Amino acid sequence: PATSDRVTHGFARRMRRPYLLRAPEGAIRGLLGEAGQRLLLDSMKVHPVRLQADGFVWEHPRVADAIDAVVSGLV
Repeated sequence: PATSDRVTHGFARRMRRPYLLRAPEGAIRGLLGEAGQRLLLDSMKVHPVRLQADGFVWEHPRVADAIDAVVSGLV
């Protein structure tokens, strides 16, 4: 499973850009309270069990492969 942080960091590395912007958890909790926690900070590990059982094959099974495909389409 790919987290938002992992994908964003991968894009920054692939684009040779600094990875500086992280969500400031304390500020989000302070400003938005429980809603901010639920909407922006909570996460779930979701596994595509049904897709795998049905034999689905991903074109880009790794995060790095997907990022390379997207970035190469931009250049």
